[in-house]
Amino acid sequence: MDLFPFLLVIISAVTHGSWNFLTKLADNKDVFVGLSKISEALLFLVPYALFLNKSGGYGYSNWYLFVLVASCFVFLNYFFLSQAYERIELSIAYPISRSSTLFLPLLGFIFLREHIDLIGFLAIGLITMAVLILQLNAFSRQEMRRLLHNLARPGIIFALSAAFMAASYTIWDKMAVAHIQPFLYFYGYTAVTAVFYLVMLRRRYSMKDIRHEWGRHKLSILSVGVLNTFTYLMVLVALGLSKASYVGAVRQISLVVGVILGWRFLNEKLPSPKLISVLLLIAGSLLIAFAK
Repeated sequence: MDLFPFLLVIISAVTHGSWNFLTKLADNKDVFVGLSKISEALLFLVPYALFLNKSGGYGYSNWYLFVLVASCFVFLNYFFLSQAYERIELSIAYPISRSSTLFLPLLGFIFLREHIDLIGFLAIGLITMAVLILQLNAFSRQEMRRLLHNLARPGIIFALSAAFMAASYTIWDKMAVAHIQPFLYFYGYTAVTAVFYLVMLRRRYSMKDIRHEWGRHKLSILSVGVLNTFTYLMVLVALGLSKASYVGAVRQISLVVGVILGWRFLNEKLPSPKLISVLLLIAGSLLIAFAK
């Protein structure tokens, strides 16, 4: 993987871990995420309009199909993620939701005909192993049995669903940026996703609930909107320059950010398996830099 897209993904991983930490601090995760997406669409409306006018449009006749499908993937990813955060702690939900490496190599081969070399397979294997080990509190048979049992918990299922959606939209994004300018594409599906959330919030929650979340967390909501935009723009540029499986794998370095923030600010435990997982994630991500 070339150095420039590699560095872009590393930076995006830090911003991704940061906005997920802010989301975990919300009182109502669904309302918080919905308001962040609506804020994101409003914050970048003027830059979008200026860029659209300067570029003369999307330049691709079926651009709206890419945007609509992407918005469905993104909405489902956010929905599953917020449901996971409601049920399990950040240091468990976030790593599993980021385990798109479980699905990306196969999806990349089927839809993009991407081939991964031996170093790439080794790196993805280390990252996937780290995601699994991250769920353990200790290296024991009892913990392994607990891990297998927990896989059936609703929170885990929601987190895995979020991971599959992330893998799906990573493949879709790779195809989209081959035809559409990244910012126009990103803003298009962000705006549609914001409309989805606007409808959902008005149907499921009262204005009192919405005003309460905004009143207590408006700075975090706006921060998430900005961080999310920069996160995905960097990823989209990287996808245009490198393989989707490698970009998706390096993005898992955000797990290190999530684990550290959960430990430092949320008093979440940091046992030896999580420390080893952090080292495996770093090692796997560094190996990607040498993969072809």
